[in-house]
Amino acid sequence: MPAALRIPDRVLKEDAPVLNGDWKGTWKSSDGSTGPFELAVAIDPGGRTARLTVSLGPGFYGPGSAPVNETLDFDLDDYAYMKPPYHGTSMVVGTWTLTGLGYGFVQLDTTGIPGHPEIVTFHTKGYVFGPSVLPDGGLPFSYILTRTDGKVIKGDTVLRTG
Repeated sequence: MPAALRIPDRVLKEDAPVLNGDWKGTWKSSDGSTGPFELAVAIDPGGRTARLTVSLGPGFYGPGSAPVNETLDFDLDDYAYMKPPYHGTSMVVGTWTLTGLGYGFVQLDTTGIPGHPEIVTFHTKGYVFGPSVLPDGGLPFSYILTRTDGKVIKGDTVLRTG
């Protein structure tokens, strides 16, 4: 990626102290299931890298489904500043598309979740900056799982540090 298109150093330096840390919450689905959600964020402005570790308690993808844990490393020089959509693959969510950056939220849409052929799509949207962030700094997220049998499971969580 040409240097002129990359995320500016000043943006990484501004965002890192706000986003870095261990974020925790409880996901709650419309089917009555709940479980822990943990997200560790580590943006290194000097190294121009980011690491995300995601942990979802058992049952997130449906009754009896195993806990989900994955660490993703990103070279931030591979992403144009405010030019989504961004694409990738993950063991947790399959093939993903990330949008929303620059508008105070992140939106992740996925297909092909590994080990879960019963799930057609997964969609989540969360607010990380701006007026939708809760007064205590909590980051509200909502999600929708669409299954092959037509069932739609909706849910939400609020992630907080500390």
